Amino acid sequence: MSPPPQSATDRGAGRTNAAAAAPLAPPANTIVQASAGSGKTYQLSVRYIRLLASGARPDAILATTFTRKAAGEILRRVLGRLARASAVSAECERLATDVGTPLSRADVSRLLREVVAHLHRLRVSTLDSFFGQVAGCHGLELALPPRWGIAPETVDVRQRDDAIQYVFREESQQDLLTLLALLEQGDTTRRIAQQTRGIVDDLYQLYRTTSADAWKALHRRKPLNDDALSVLIERFLGLKFEDSRSQTAHVKACPYVVNGDWRSLLDSGLGKKIAAGELTYFNAPIEPEAVEVYRSVIDHASSELTNQLIDRTWATRDLLERFDERYWRLKERSGQLTFDDVTFALARAAWTDFGDVASFRLDGRIQHLLLDEFQDTSWPQWRVLEPLVRECLVPDAGKSFFCVGDVKQAIYGWRGGHAGILQRLHQHLENVHEESLTRSYRSAPAVIDLVNLVFGNLTQNPALARWRRAAQDWTEGFRPHETVKHDAAGYCRLREAERADDDEKQRHATLRTVVDEVTAIHEAAPTAEIGVLLRANDDVSRVILDLRLRYGIEASEEAGATLTNSPAVALVMSALRLADHPGDTVVRTHLAHSPLAQLFGGLETGDEEAGRQSRRIRHALLQNGYGETIRRWAAQLAPACDARDARRLDQLIDVALAYEPIATLRPSDFVRHVELQRVVDPVAARVRVMNIHQSKGLEFDAVVMAASGESMNRAPRVVASAPNPFAPVNRVLRYANETVQALLPDDARETFAAHKNNDVREQLNVLYVAVTRAVRALHIVVPPSARPNDSCAWLLRHALASGGNGAESMKTTPEDNGFLREMGDAAWCRDFAADVAGASRARGSGAAAELADEIVFARSPRQEIRRHATPSGGAADESSDSAALDLTGRFNAVGRVARKRGSLYHRWMELVEWLDDAEPTDEALCISAAEFRLSRPELQRHIDAFRSLLEQPNIRQALCRSAYQGDALAGGWNGEVRTANGCSLWRELPFAQVAATGWTTGRFDRLVAVRQGDRTVAADVIDFKTDAIAPHDADAVAAAVESHRAQMTSYGRAACRLLDLPPSRVRLRLLLLSVDVAVDVTHVATGDNS
Repeated sequence: MSPPPQSATDRGAGRTNAAAAAPLAPPANTIVQASAGSGKTYQLSVRYIRLLASGARPDAILATTFTRKAAGEILRRVLGRLARASAVSAECERLATDVGTPLSRADVSRLLREVVAHLHRLRVSTLDSFFGQVAGCHGLELALPPRWGIAPETVDVRQRDDAIQYVFREESQQDLLTLLALLEQGDTTRRIAQQTRGIVDDLYQLYRTTSADAWKALHRRKPLNDDALSVLIERFLGLKFEDSRSQTAHVKACPYVVNGDWRSLLDSGLGKKIAAGELTYFNAPIEPEAVEVYRSVIDHASSELTNQLIDRTWATRDLLERFDERYWRLKERSGQLTFDDVTFALARAAWTDFGDVASFRLDGRIQHLLLDEFQDTSWPQWRVLEPLVRECLVPDAGKSFFCVGDVKQAIYGWRGGHAGILQRLHQHLENVHEESLTRSYRSAPAVIDLVNLVFGNLTQNPALARWRRAAQDWTEGFRPHETVKHDAAGYCRLREAERADDDEKQRHATLRTVVDEVTAIHEAAPTAEIGVLLRANDDVSRVILDLRLRYGIEASEEAGATLTNSPAVALVMSALRLADHPGDTVVRTHLAHSPLAQLFGGLETGDEEAGRQSRRIRHALLQNGYGETIRRWAAQLAPACDARDARRLDQLIDVALAYEPIATLRPSDFVRHVELQRVVDPVAARVRVMNIHQSKGLEFDAVVMAASGESMNRAPRVVASAPNPFAPVNRVLRYANETVQALLPDDARETFAAHKNNDVREQLNVLYVAVTRAVRALHIVVPPSARPNDSCAWLLRHALASGGNGAESMKTTPEDNGFLREMGDAAWCRDFAADVAGASRARGSGAAAELADEIVFARSPRQEIRRHATPSGGAADESSDSAALDLTGRFNAVGRVARKRGSLYHRWMELVEWLDDAEPTDEALCISAAEFRLSRPELQRHIDAFRSLLEQPNIRQALCRSAYQGDALAGGWNGEVRTANGCSLWRELPFAQVAATGWTTGRFDRLVAVRQGDRTVAADVIDFKTDAIAPHDADAVAAAVESHRAQMTSYGRAACRLLDLPPSRVRLRLLLLSVDVAVDVTHVATGDNS
């Protein structure tokens, strides 16, 4: 066979088969700038396989990304390509071309076996996970708390709130008011907790990565003393102007100077003009004496405003320092850390040890590094990674480095991501080269044309007139995009939203237009996956509800939604709020007019009844726990629920059960816990609604997005700058308006300018991510025409409605349908439907199956023995058509509670050795039941019931050693075993065996081997069942035996093979715990032992 054609991206492809036997050199160290849809994950997975082909051990390769989903996708791609290439010759040749070396199917099969054999040691993970492994091996060196762990978000939120409360309690009220006055420029009318929480949430991570000197970068200026200022004010007040408009402006400025309102003085009138260096006011010359006095006042104002900015900046750090001290104290006490804590601990320690000691502790040396989504890397993360990167770049060491990202998709600067690290990485490192990928494998030509039209000429877009530097910087990283899907039909349009009614917000009217666009696409292409991209999280729930109520279209929320968007869950939350706040008339009314009114009657009669109900709820929570209490409420609500509300209630019960180990005495804490949880609805929908950040890495057949009409000129809390992307921040300033910025030194003004430049670039990145998610269709909705501004909506209007030629030819009046611009084929749905039909037909053909993008790993055949191994698993096929939706059954005790009880009793039966020796202690039972999260009263009830169960005669006799001694032996094994001198016992013994249909696995609840001397002569297999059976119901007992026939048959075969016994020497017994019945089912057959 001739060698595969040479790869365009790797020079290793042209070698002969003979040469292929030699070890393949590690690939070159590469940085890839991969535009949206250009196959970033494809490149990374090919690189991974190339390393495997070069002889790299799977556990020597570290591949990291930023989400678990992305890490799973990388591993899926690697395994999928290897599996397909090992089975299909054409796929093998294609893989050989990509990898750059000849590969046979046998070669690929060997690589696949090696990867699968090392699955437990593969290092394909998130950065957070990898850092956690490193920190876990060096906890003492990093001074982390003993037995630390990663805290759930709700626990961390509670710790933050507690730390803020400690700050308030430990400081005097006057000190706090003074501090907050400095922070908010004298405005102490806002809620103190709200101010503090906002500062902590926005700035705490910045505080941790900066020194105190960074917050002191601006030097104080010396203002006039009181005497000199008084003289200057007198001169100022005595000024006269010949021009009436100048005189009016001066009179208006006098109170500003007298009251020290320096910002107002410089924001308007003569003060603004003279500060800008102008000597006329409405074309009238300003008197020289007035100019001199104004300049003296302005110089003093500059000193005062600069010093105020310095004070605000330092007060911010002071508050953060106080918070940090209390916050970390709580973390040390609880051991509950965040991933950021781990990263900062490693960064603070200037971690450099990835040598022998670290390799030993990590159980393997990392020789090849693959970094994904590198544009979102933060400075602390880079500080930890850099030593490992440089180690992998050592020449001739058999190591390699590869990273991939796209500075145009850097949208996480607000949480520390620094795109500049990727942008300048090739200059910072040696022995690396950079590549660019701009060809899209995702989008139709119409979508790519729109992308080029919007982003190809940003420097000329009027919406960015104020931000030319940002536009220029962004454009330098953009290359015109191409697509491989030349023949794919696609369509784009820019539509103006309908105007709001007098009594509604324009934003809501814009979202209504978005819903109309989604509906039109869904009706034309019902099988198309539609992504709805919005800027604000609040808008997501509104659109989902609008789609459901107005058009009956089910939509899902990416990354899950809060359970409280279900009316049924909202009722439960009201009940819990009542427990803490019985005087809350809103929740009382809500409950009194709901399906829970029967449980909480009389709430509208007055405070006394509300107080009684509040006490009753708190008592129920203490006695039964959150899970059981909410389960009972859910059962009451079930008849009024639709399928979605039933699912959300079921998920709420799971959240409640998981919460119980960390529960407090305040039900409102659990309410907040639920409000912070985002839970994915398991029912998939064709329409998926999300914010733009959540769409990163996704693609949709059609995208509908709402473009923001708000200015890009956003005011942050602080601005910060560093000498370069690889250095820590060395200057932090609280934000000041442009008037104050103009008074600052050049380096401070540059800090403000650089921050604004980065902020606008990131907003352009968000827009780029949004418009590149579409495969076929892109519908953009902009607010109705208003005065042009520097918003994304107007950027799109200028770029598209004008045809890219500027504002002069821009269409400002839409057509009757609201369309400002259309591109491509509006009938793209026909082509899409044909492709879907063709793909459906192709899935049935062998050739198409060989080329399928997805690989599905075969599931092991699951026989009855496996399905019944864990009683809670059940034998019913829940996916069968006969499984009707019984909403009440989802929450009743026969379902959830019975399964939980069955699992618990099996766990306790495992503790029973021989009852004629001893029973398990209460302590042992409690420890074994810990994972079931039972309340103390509920646990005690189960222990008492279990003790009673062990006293039942048949159960007790089956669990005693005496049952296998003397005359007791004669009752089993057809009389073949009459003497024995011992027995061996196994509990919960797992096994695996080969059956006709494949592997079966299971677990013996209790297996007794009867011995004569050293020889096993018989076996007793006992399986516990907790089926609910009425006493003396022979038919129910017979039905139970029949339902478990196949399971017991498999157990018998396994016991025969395990102990090398004939079927006649293996006794099979079902122990029905609920009715104290032991049934010998040996006669149902143990099967052939051949």
